Parts: sequence; C-alpha cells; structure tokens
Amino acid sequence: MKQCNISSVTWSFPFKKKEIIKSEYIDLLHHDIPIFYSYTDSLDLIDSRGHKYSNFFEDTGYQVVMNKIKHLTQAEVNRQISVMKVSLGVYPSMVSKPVYHETLASIVSVQKTRSIEEREIFIREAERISDLLLDEAFIDQDSNLISWLTVNPKNKDQWNIGPVDGTFYDGLSGMTLFFYYLYRLTNKAKYERIYRIVLNSAEHKIKEFPNVSGFTGRASLLYPLRKILANEKEDRLARVLNEIIEDCDRQYKTLDQYDWVGGTASLVYQFLDHYLTTRNLDALTLSIKLGNLLIQQLDENDEPMSGFAHGASSLALVLIRLGEIAKNRKFKERGLMLLEYDRSKINAGKEDSTINDGIFKESWCHGTTGVGLSRIKLSRIYTDPWLDDEIDRSIYDLFKSKFHGDDCLCHGNMGSTELFLSKYEVSGEKRYLYTARKIAIDIINKAEKRGHYQVRSIPGFTAIGLFTGLSGIGYQLLRLADHKTVPSVLTLD
Repeated sequence: MKQCNISSVTWSFPFKKKEIIKSEYIDLLHHDIPIFYSYTDSLDLIDSRGHKYSNFFEDTGYQVVMNKIKHLTQAEVNRQISVMKVSLGVYPSMVSKPVYHETLASIVSVQKTRSIEEREIFIREAERISDLLLDEAFIDQDSNLISWLTVNPKNKDQWNIGPVDGTFYDGLSGMTLFFYYLYRLTNKAKYERIYRIVLNSAEHKIKEFPNVSGFTGRASLLYPLRKILANEKEDRLARVLNEIIEDCDRQYKTLDQYDWVGGTASLVYQFLDHYLTTRNLDALTLSIKLGNLLIQQLDENDEPMSGFAHGASSLALVLIRLGEIAKNRKFKERGLMLLEYDRSKINAGKEDSTINDGIFKESWCHGTTGVGLSRIKLSRIYTDPWLDDEIDRSIYDLFKSKFHGDDCLCHGNMGSTELFLSKYEVSGEKRYLYTARKIAIDIINKAEKRGHYQVRSIPGFTAIGLFTGLSGIGYQLLRLADHKTVPSVLTLD
C-alpha cells in the first residue's frame, strides 16, 4: 500500500502528456527503473514494454540538434573550442602576453593629475567591471547562491573548466571583498545584495578544502569577514568568523606549505592583526603556535626563494613582527636571518628563476613590488641602515620598468600601483599617489582601446578572481579611489 501511495505521486508532476505516467507507474510497481526510448529521426516515444506513444515530441532529436547548431554564435563556438583545448592540456600555451616597450616613467610623464575626476573614473570603472562579471554569473535566487564558470588550476601545469572555487586568492572569498567595498563606496543596494550572495556562496565552497590556508583553504573568508565585521555588526557573520578561527586553532597543523599564499605565514600575520584589534589573547596564542610551525616548516624544507608571495620577503616581515609583538627573541632572530638571506639573494642577482624571464621581475609575487612592500611594512616596526634605501631602490626600479602584459594584482600592472600607493601612505608625499593613479588611468585607457583587460583568459573564459582576474582590477581601482576605506589585499592591511 505504501509503495502504491509513493508511486502515485508521479501523477502530480506537471507533464502536459500524462499518458506516459502510466508506463512509469507500472515500472515502479515492478521494482524497476522507468525507462523510455526514441529514434533520432522519430517523434514517437517507446516505453520499456514496447508500447509506442505516437507524435509525443514536437521535433525529432535530429531536428533539435540541427537547430542548436544553426543558432550557434561564433562566441559559443569559440567557447566550446576553449573547453576542448583546456581538456587536452594546452591551456598555458594559449595564454599569450603582449610585450610593451614603454616604461612606467614614460606613462606617468604624459598623464595629467585630476584627483576629483580620477576618483569618479575609478569607481565608475569598478562598476563596469562588476557588470561584466555579473553578465557571466549563474545566480540562484531561491537558494541565494552565485557561481561562474572559469578555468581553475587542478594540479601543477594542469587546468580544468568548472565552477569558480571558494578561495580568497582567486575564488568567491576574494570576490566577496570586491563587491563589499563596491557597496561601501557607492552605497548602492544592488551591490549589497550581490556581496551577500557571493559571501553566502563562499561559505558553502570553503568547506570542501583539506586545510586551513587563508588564501586557498578553509580560512579563505578570514580576511574578508574581519574587514566586513569592522563596519557591519552582524551576529551571524561573527559566529562564522569564530568558527573559522576555532577551525584554524584545531587544524593548523594541516598546513603543508609555509609561504604567504600557500599557508602558514599569512595566517600568523592575520592573527597578529586580530589580536591588535580585539586584544584577544587567544589570537596571540594562535599566532605563536603558527610561528612555531612556520619555523619547523622552514627547518624541514629547502631554502625559500626571494620575494613576497612565496619567498623570504614576507617570511622575514611576519617573524620579525611576531617577535616584536609577542616579545619573543626566537621569532625576531629568525626573521632577521631571513631578511639578510633575502637581501643576499637580491643583491647577488640570484632571485628565483621566474624573475629573470621578464614576466615576474617587477611583480608582487616574486619581484620588486613585493620586496618594496615588505620593506615598507617592516619599517613600521623595525629600523636598520638599509631599509629606506631598499624601499627607494624598489620604487626606482619599478618606475623605470616596462609596462606589463598583464593587468592583474599578483604579477601585473595593478599590483605595481600598490607600491606607489603604500609609499604615499607612509610618507604623505602626493607624488606617489599621483604616480599610482596615473598608471591606473593608463591601464583603463589601454583596456578601452583593446576592448578588454589583460588577464589570464581564453575565448569564453576570462579570469575573474581577486589576484589574477577582473575582481582584483576592480578592487584596486576602488582602493585608488579611497585608500583610507579600502585596504591593501597584497599586504592584508
């Protein structure tokens, strides 16, 4: 009787042609899975017992396929070709970068300074980037979720096309921050709605990660939530943040990488900030635990490369800062050793090989921008005879460098603006602010002429994340518009 009641529910579904439900119902009564057949050139449907429902379909299967082919646009064809090429493993070779011969100095020299107009230009362009992103989004209003199809890293040198992940580096957690500050600077309700949907989606996605990295793991929302809760008092978000912190405390030993982007170093930095903001001793204790893990990881691995994202520049900053705040000589001394090591690598011209290929030489991740930013942040807590010279040298080298073939934050032109902007914040000298804004104006102008920004992309799939995609470009434009409100994500201010 119960089986009959359950099976009878099939009659409630809104099929226009109810007659096929009888066949489905009979299959279920015989403990079978309902199945139907059809020929590609026929309008008829055949059930599991061979009974034919004539003219069931409006078009044959063949006609449906041919109609879809006839209505394919060139953009859709290109998108399908991209899917095949990514699947075949040729994605990296498809991402070409143009070579520019003009320097940042030459760009700055021809751009006029228009402070009020520039602020409006930057916010308006960030809104346009938001529109581009939302045009490609899949939004489920009922479940309050959003996603994008993008090219995601799978393993080293391997990629696949799928839903955007939840990471801070290039996924939903980082995108949350872009939409949140777009809402803060415009006060438009539509951006508040979007940032909340992106945040909710990120909460679901980060649970799938195996470790608690703040850039690529379950703690990806740590920084965005700390920034949001500094302005929005919401109990639910505070609970989510506390859950992430507790997870980090329980599972910090799952971190298998020690660098800024990969794992331990940036978490030390964030929990020190959390301690300074809240004076919660548990945050300081966790920073110390992570600091001990960081030293252990350094002892067990090869010498780090130089630079910020994966190298000694950020490691030195983190451990010296931890030593100063925790009053622990062990951390400070190890940080000073790393600082000297970083200097020796840079001064000897033995930077990581990726720097020497001309792509990352001046970038945040491996090059001049990252080194300069680390020294600017370090100068707030530590002094020695070389720091100021290193900052000036980084700025000079970047100023004389060539315009990148990429506009992203991690290793592109937008990342370059951060070094000048951060120098302005500590010095108050407006020439550095003007330089950063002039570079950004040139980036916008070039993008308008070519019809797109230079980010990792292939036909149909443009990078959308915070560090290598459109969200990061939009975010940095907001920071250039109002640096007092929008913090630096490159140094996790």
